[in-house]
Amino acid sequence: PLEAVEQQNVYIDSVWFETPARVLNQQSKLLVRIKNAGDKAVDNSRLTLNINGMQKSVNNFSVDAAKSITDTLNFSVTSAGWQNCELLIEDYPITFDDSYYFSFEIAQQINVTAINGNSFSKYLNVLFTESRHFNFQNQSVNQVDYSNLPKNQLIILNGLRDVPSGMASQLQTYVEKGGNVLIFPTDGMNLDSYNTFLRSLGVATYGERFAERREVSQINTQSEVFNDVFERLPNNMDMPFASSGYELSGFGGAIEENLLTFRGGRAFVSGYKSGSGKVYL
Repeated sequence: PLEAVEQQNVYIDSVWFETPARVLNQQSKLLVRIKNAGDKAVDNSRLTLNINGMQKSVNNFSVDAAKSITDTLNFSVTSAGWQNCELLIEDYPITFDDSYYFSFEIAQQINVTAINGNSFSKYLNVLFTESRHFNFQNQSVNQVDYSNLPKNQLIILNGLRDVPSGMASQLQTYVEKGGNVLIFPTDGMNLDSYNTFLRSLGVATYGERFAERREVSQINTQSEVFNDVFERLPNNMDMPFASSGYELSGFGGAIEENLLTFRGGRAFVSGYKSGSGKVYL
């Protein structure tokens, strides 16, 4: 009688970063999904990350038969520019798919542009200009350099009365390709203009305005936004508050992550997945 041949093959299915931007000389986390298409479990095999021909991280992993796992590799990069990466696993006898190649770019600085309404924000200026990691620019809503928008890792809409249709179209393309947009609303803004733009991105919209003081009760420290910001939250920490603002109305199908939450459970600041990018409201 013929005996069944045991199948044994472990391979790298996909990879992604924990955070959307890599910073020079700071630790990054690479998540690796490994699949076992074989009939036997794999124990204590090796996963290696090489960047530009140099070994940067090594982990041992185990995965049951016909299962998959997600492993995490920690590494840092000391030079800016494009990084050529190779992931290697040890897998016998099928070895043709033991390598997985990808690349990513680390900018010398993270480019951030604020598009402003009536005036620039002194708080944004202090936040981004005091760190050498950021290249920060202010632009007026009437003098936007659209050709440079795709070069930014973050675009901030600060206090705009409305979102012009041309700008909305440019920002929609920017977000779809992996860009990030942060919006600071202003009193008296054109809700129809904003919400038309936000619906095109498939995220929440602005609802009724509130004018009473609301205090934040929860900070989502597990979010990538606050990565490495807090070691721990003290019990007596002074929490942010808002004296006015707009309610956020959910959008069916939107992938939402609450970052700051008011007492009572309403969202103060949330992030939404849109295309390959994110929108923060």
